[in-house]
Amino acid sequence: MNPETYRIPIEIAHKILATFGITSPTRAYERWVKNDGFDLKDFDEVLYESPFIFIVDWQACLQDELESIRDSLARLDVHLDLELDSDGESGHVVAYGQRLAIAYRPNDDSDFDNVIRNLQTVVPDNIEFRASPHNGESDTALYAVLPQDEWADLESIAREVIKYFFAPLSSKTG
Repeated sequence: MNPETYRIPIEIAHKILATFGITSPTRAYERWVKNDGFDLKDFDEVLYESPFIFIVDWQACLQDELESIRDSLARLDVHLDLELDSDGESGHVVAYGQRLAIAYRPNDDSDFDNVIRNLQTVVPDNIEFRASPHNGESDTALYAVLPQDEWADLESIAREVIKYFFAPLSSKTG
């Protein structure tokens, strides 16, 4: 699939957007929608407005990112408590009786994938984080979270589109 020429059919694009919590047109939607769908190369601007997608700058503050992720998980009826140290770079996350140490200190060797992998271990089994296969190509990383059945539904109607934007964490770790 060539991102420069591939067009996502409008019905498929609407299903993807609705699954990611985007149910009414946004400025980006109005800018990039065509009569018959969206060009794949432009769809990220619309999709990435989702409350279930996190764009993390390599210099991000762990506390800010975890608060955003916690709020998104709450939309999925997943409760996550944060017990962060005063530096905001370390502490614990607590969910469903599990207390997990977590840390992220921005530096050239930082990898937010580890934070997301750790979060995956404390959320219910039906919740799945995925990462952009393009992480590592710039100074930002992108992650998304949805119930596994919703990932499966999206893959059943638009496997290549979903694969272009999101990869299971296990496939990113080898």
